[in-house]
Amino acid sequence: MNKKYIIITAITLTFITISIGSYFMFFYENTATFIRDGKSRLVDEEYEEAVVYFKKAVKKSPSNVTALNGHGVSLNWLGQFDESLISLNKAAKLEPENEDIWLSIGYALSNIDDYEEAIKSFNKALELDPDNTFALLEKGWALYESGSDEDAIKIFNDLLIVDPDNAIAYAGIAAAKLWIDDFDNALANSETAVKKDPDYAYASIVKGGALLGLERDDEALAAFDEAIKKDPKDLYAITSRAMTLSYLGRSIEALQMFDEALTLDPAYSLGWLGKGIVLRGINRDPEALVAFDNVGDEDDNLWSAALTNRGNILEKMGRLSEARQAFAAAESIGTE
Repeated sequence: MNKKYIIITAITLTFITISIGSYFMFFYENTATFIRDGKSRLVDEEYEEAVVYFKKAVKKSPSNVTALNGHGVSLNWLGQFDESLISLNKAAKLEPENEDIWLSIGYALSNIDDYEEAIKSFNKALELDPDNTFALLEKGWALYESGSDEDAIKIFNDLLIVDPDNAIAYAGIAAAKLWIDDFDNALANSETAVKKDPDYAYASIVKGGALLGLERDDEALAAFDEAIKKDPKDLYAITSRAMTLSYLGRSIEALQMFDEALTLDPAYSLGWLGKGIVLRGINRDPEALVAFDNVGDEDDNLWSAALTNRGNILEKMGRLSEARQAFAAAESIGTE
């Protein structure tokens, strides 16, 4: 072969080799960089940016478990649970022994109210690590939300064996005890939760609920005040105090508290329902109808209560056809 062509061929092959090497280096470096930047955004609680970086990583490396898991976790933080499950389920198929992925899947499922499947995911995490405190905690809350209070209490107690100072577990036991009207034990556990973590607002909320059950109303109000002081934007604390004020006949103060919650979140269904009930109680029916209309239909129980209250007001006004429609809609919820 002509020396000239040998040299050209050698240069060409060298160029191709370098180009291919550079291409693969570029490919993998970018995947790693995107993952690194996604993790950094997660730590900084910049979840939308984290999603962008993890999505780029997944696009470059569709089978990269870290990228898929990071994408799913970021979407969880943004409340986009259905979309997060797509990435998380792919990650679980690729790496079924990763307990963190099962935790993230369970968390997403809990937030779309699929508690049965959520519990299965937490169980898979616990099979891999029986002492995983996060899995025990989330399983306990999933059982609580599904109405299995006694089972929830058992899991929270299992967690306390592993982590005796876990304030959230004590609060979970207290919350479950409230539902079975065991107010003394609910109070004891909530007070323990407050001692374990004085800044934990939910512990004070549950404490207030237990005190209400024991008819210690002034102390209950003080407990809700504690919760609001710990977290001034805690909507549940604010509405709990508002409902207590309403129960005590302090309707105007209750309305002010509901309005405070609705200023923080104009779409807060529990706030609209509570406000409507108070307005109905003081015969401000037209305003109550507006409040009930704002409850929205995302939560079946709240929407059913709003429709029933709406029907009662319309019936009182003599608008019988509309009242029947409201009652029928309330009865149909959960039957479809």
